[in-house]
Amino acid sequence: MAYLYRFRSAEHLLDKYQELEKQEIYLAPPDELNDPMEGYKDVYWLGDPVLWRNFLRHYVFCLAEAIGYTRIGLVDTDDLPFIPVQLGRNTLPDGYAADIETATTAFLRSEPAVSFVETLSELQIPLRREGVVYFLAQIHLCALRVVLATLEARGYLRPGTDLNIPDDIDRAVVKVFKTMRDNASTITPEFKEHFPDAAGRALEQTQLEVLFNARAEGFPRRRAFFVFEFPKYYVDTALRDMIHPPWFTACFAGTCTDASMWGTYGNAHTGAALMLDVGALESAEIELETPIGVGPKIIRGKTQHRFQRADYTNKAPELDFFKFLGQLPEAQIQSEWLLDENGEKSERLSAIFTNNLDGWREELSRITNVGATTKLRDWKHEDEYRIVWSTNIKTEKIDRKMRYEFSALAGIVFGMSMSVDDKISIMEIIETKCKAAKRTDFKFLEAFYNRRSGQMDVLPVILSPRR
Repeated sequence: MAYLYRFRSAEHLLDKYQELEKQEIYLAPPDELNDPMEGYKDVYWLGDPVLWRNFLRHYVFCLAEAIGYTRIGLVDTDDLPFIPVQLGRNTLPDGYAADIETATTAFLRSEPAVSFVETLSELQIPLRREGVVYFLAQIHLCALRVVLATLEARGYLRPGTDLNIPDDIDRAVVKVFKTMRDNASTITPEFKEHFPDAAGRALEQTQLEVLFNARAEGFPRRRAFFVFEFPKYYVDTALRDMIHPPWFTACFAGTCTDASMWGTYGNAHTGAALMLDVGALESAEIELETPIGVGPKIIRGKTQHRFQRADYTNKAPELDFFKFLGQLPEAQIQSEWLLDENGEKSERLSAIFTNNLDGWREELSRITNVGATTKLRDWKHEDEYRIVWSTNIKTEKIDRKMRYEFSALAGIVFGMSMSVDDKISIMEIIETKCKAAKRTDFKFLEAFYNRRSGQMDVLPVILSPRR
């Protein structure tokens, strides 16, 4: 028999959240966890001419939509606009869609855009996030000028929002890309691998200084966003919203005798650890009442959730961005990414959508799970297991509090600094539940420092039967 442990503060277990009384396990999104690398995947962009043209079309479409959403021009506000990376072009009103199409087509036919596609198609560099941001930043002002001119001409923006972008910017950008292509034969594999990332990081540092000075000089925040920051926000939004559905997790440990775990997750040893009976670790599961649909309110059903052991490695899983646009409808992928405006087909995507769609879905699901359970070796001492739940159902925090059966809870371990009052409150709740379930096998344990071993240890709490 094996156990997994869930460290919780007394606040979570008792008065404020009442997780113990309600038998709830909360599944958190990655940004609520304590590791900024949660869910990180080594995503790369490697495209043929069709994919890079469609990528630019999508970029300019999102830029135009983000500007158009403001409806009041680039006024000074701290609110950054929504970037609609999942929005299909066919979802826009006809007249507005035609205006956006005018902007995207005009830019795709421009020399900077043509040079961008030629350069990345020829160099065949697998670009990571920083590299994509770097290359987009090269053509961003060219795209911004086209979008602003189109939206102003159509009456969506007030006159005078061209931001004084230099007239010779197109020529300068084309020259940069031409130099890259001319020197392609001399570029070493090492340079291909490291230069885009290094250039992208240097660009972000330069932009930080520019934004610092811009704020001091009173440069409007939203203008600064569209002039300097949009490429980075676009890429980060695409990474978050275009690949896989949102995922949520609850974390468990294979041991309850790690002092640092008690300090971090057990509220400085004042909390407790739920002790879950999972049978065999290799096949450990738990049944939870999970959101399975929506009606007037969230519909719940009992589903099995597998405990997945964290993989501690310093190598994040790789993922091909163009191959796994999993959050877009298949029809949208085929119409807006597989084919370009001339009807040419991407060879990289065509095989997926003609022969192996089921395999593609299975691989995307596997990669989502791998990303959610891969952590750097620095965390290896936690011996972590996770429940991972991925869904397109829109949920709030309260919806992700999932109820488990009391029979799954084998015991509770008290932290060595937990107050007597909190221990008694927990024991009273469990006593009531055991009577209702006719259980006599529930375990209470206490963590303590074992002077002989020099480590944390646990010992059972011996209770006499109550009348």
